[in-house]
Parts: sequence; C-alpha cells; structure tokens
Amino acid sequence: MKFNKWTVGLAAGGVVSLASAVQAEETQKQMSQVMTAVSSTTLSGYVDTSIIWKPGTGDANLPGRQYDGPTKLDGFNLNVVGITLEKPLSEDQWAAGYKADLWFGPDAGTYRALIGNGGGDPNFAIKQAFVALRTPVGNGLDWRAGVFDTIIGYESSESYLNPNYSRSFGHGLEPKQHTGVLASYKATDAVTFSAGIANTYNNAFGGDNVNARPVRGAGPAKESEKTYLASVSITAPESWGFLSGSAWYLGLIDGLAGNS
Repeated sequence: MKFNKWTVGLAAGGVVSLASAVQAEETQKQMSQVMTAVSSTTLSGYVDTSIIWKPGTGDANLPGRQYDGPTKLDGFNLNVVGITLEKPLSEDQWAAGYKADLWFGPDAGTYRALIGNGGGDPNFAIKQAFVALRTPVGNGLDWRAGVFDTIIGYESSESYLNPNYSRSFGHGLEPKQHTGVLASYKATDAVTFSAGIANTYNNAFGGDNVNARPVRGAGPAKESEKTYLASVSITAPESWGFLSGSAWYLGLIDGLAGNS
C-alpha cells in the first residue's frame, strides 16, 4: 500500500491513523470499481398522457377498442409511465448487457389483459426483462434470454411508436410477449434472421405469471411442447432511392397458450 506525503505527514502528527487511510483508499477503490461497472448503464423513461373527446353518447358501445376504450373517452388521461434500465451491448466480439422495460399506470393493466396476464397489480407490468449476449459467430450472434417483445407485428404497444393510436384488431390478436431465448444474426446491412424458443405464445393466459407453462386442453402440455419463433427481415439500402430504409419481414410463431 502506497501513501502520499500528505497522508504520511498527517499520520506522523497524529491527525489521522494509517489504518483509517488504508480503509479510505480501499473504499475509494471499491467505489471506483462499482462506478466502472455501471458507467455504461442508462436509465430513461417517458410519461404518456392523452386527451380524448368523442361527441355523442355512444361511448359504452365501442367495438374492439384497446387503449382508448370507454374509460378513456371525454376527458384527460394518464396512460402510462415507462421506465427503462439498460446496459446495451458493446461493439466487442464478446459482449454482455441487459434491459428492463417497466410500465406503471392504467395502460399497464390494459397491456396485461391483452397478453392474458390479468392477475396481480393492474397498474404495473414487466414489459421486457432480458439478459443480452453477443458471441463471435460470423458477424456476431446476438442473444436475448428472459422476457422480450414478440418478433412479429407492425404495430407497437407504445403509443408514440405506433402510427395508429387506437391500434388495429390484428394487434389485439397477435402475441406480444414471450419468456425464452431469442437469437438474431445480421447477415448483411439489409438482411437479419431471428429464431428462438419460448414457454408459450403469449405470457400467462388469465393469470399472473411471466413464467407460465403451456397447456393442452385441461392439463399441462408435454415438457417438449414449447413455442417456436422465426423471422427474416429485409431493410432497403440507400441505393433503392425513396424506398431506402423501408423494411419487410416474414415471421412465424407456433406454440400453445400458457397457464397461470
């Protein structure tokens, strides 16, 4: 252990003890290690509010509404507070990170109902919570393990990402969340492949469990009966002119519903 001249002088004068100086240096070193570990972690979020007015008195008979049903009409609304804690993957060949998306507020309960997870606190939802990894295979094989968004669908549960605020009927039918493992490989700047395996096609049917297991009929399914996910996406290069940046994808999800 090395001490600077000021520390040695103060110790000689009886102002401080060498033991306390050692402890202070160790504490500072530990804090430095902690700060280095969390330096790449980001905390972000947003607040989503709305004002909706529907003239007339037919508010109670709206078919197929998801996030703007009768309880949202003719007034002012807090929709959701979204919090994201993330450590993104670095550009290294071997990399690790994580991401957690948490929702608080009325839309959290709506989201839980749409994925079949109707139990628990209606004002809280785990939207995503996964560990991210990269392995040096070809251009880099990226992995997600945990709870993640589905790989299909044009629309988004986040209203600011969705061109259709009220969401389509198809958005209400499609799966939105899985618990499992997903691998993604960017073959070129234009083509990306994804494949994975999950417990169920949508997290828990009528219950409160992101770890729901699949069911077949009135009983549990075989342990080998999981949900399988696959997709390929194509992004138009700059050479395509006005179509540059446009994306097309083909995806498939095959599996069983989950229990509570």
